[in-house]
Amino acid sequence: MLLEDYFIKIQQIINSNQLIQSHNIIYQRRDQFLGYIKGKIQFLNKCCLYLTEYIEVEYKINRGKYSYQYMNEKNKLIFRYDNAPHHQKKS
Repeated sequence: MLLEDYFIKIQQIINSNQLIQSHNIIYQRRDQFLGYIKGKIQFLNKCCLYLTEYIEVEYKINRGKYSYQYMNEKNKLIFRYDNAPHHQKKS
């Protein structure tokens, strides 16, 4: 899979979702297989999803670093997923 294919797939998912009111997504290409996505998606219920992904797609989709933060209309955190080292469980 090429990076542009991944970007197109993400944009198709966003465009086809009827619950999305607006979005502002930045797609950056570092090379043929490495890239970056950052942005905000606002839903009809006024909640927002903030997302960041550093992606490598040479052999498979690998999100080297990611964060997804979903906030309600009052900017209160509903959930957050990320792989920041300080959020990882220690064994």
